[in-house]
Amino acid sequence: MTREIYEAMKRRMSIEPGIDEETRKRLCMRQGDVVYHFNPDGLNEGLESWDTDCVDGILHPMSPRNLWNVCQRFYGFIKHYKDIDKRLLAL
Repeated sequence: MTREIYEAMKRRMSIEPGIDEETRKRLCMRQGDVVYHFNPDGLNEGLESWDTDCVDGILHPMSPRNLWNVCQRFYGFIKHYKDIDKRLLAL
């Protein structure tokens, strides 16, 4: 992941507030985990939701607070999508 991709990813990351106990269990969260959210808004212009290259929003619990590590993890989930680097940098 390049610095430019990191900056593009960072703008799309947020923390989900107020996760209840049932959701924590369903997500198999450990004590101290935070649920990070990746927002794909604008990445799917011209694609239908059933297209293979359509990026969905991602919720993922993690313990790291280092945003570089968080972005790397999420980039690992989306890097196989067609032209994803170009799509991230275009916005």
